[in-house]
Amino acid sequence: MLQLVEEASRFVSSEENSLSIKRDKSHQIKAYLEKALPKIKSFDFSIKHPDDIDALRSTADKVLPDFGEGAEKKLFVEDMIDLCKFFQKLTDSKTLNLRLQVVSDNMCRLFHEDNINQRLLCTYLGPGTELIKEPFVNRKRLGKGNNRRVVLDWDQVQKAENFEVIVLRGRLFRGRKKGAIHRSPSLKSPADQRLLLKIDDF
Repeated sequence: MLQLVEEASRFVSSEENSLSIKRDKSHQIKAYLEKALPKIKSFDFSIKHPDDIDALRSTADKVLPDFGEGAEKKLFVEDMIDLCKFFQKLTDSKTLNLRLQVVSDNMCRLFHEDNINQRLLCTYLGPGTELIKEPFVNRKRLGKGNNRRVVLDWDQVQKAENFEVIVLRGRLFRGRKKGAIHRSPSLKSPADQRLLLKIDDF
């Protein structure tokens, strides 16, 4: 987590509306998730008190499937908890909403901004979130149903890797009215899936 905090320190006081932090991929976590994905059910969890972190650990342990002695599963649960703690430090918020989600559709294929405060995204499996920085966005075309008119330079679209941490500031962040522009990647077939962790700050 120290790596995350160090790389995020300048972001706290910046005017930027997105942050990307690449992390080393855990082969143990990846192996567990590839095996577990067909049995994983999406779940939500709210953190409103320090003790809720322990409750999250217990809930995740019950919801996620077991294979063998469970060391790889424990690594995954602790990684989610570390990201919650990191996001609390970054946002200085005690109230977080977490969602672990299996994504199998293209509902968020259009570039958009979220009507939120701040959000952390981490794609563990499958293609990652796509971001486009402000200079390469035509905001007048947002919400019109045509990505090609929104993106001014497709070479500037950033595609997050697995385990990469993305922090998005939304339209509600300090009244900025210009949230980070992003989208979910297109899934090429119904068999394709993503495993996405989403944490919102309230």
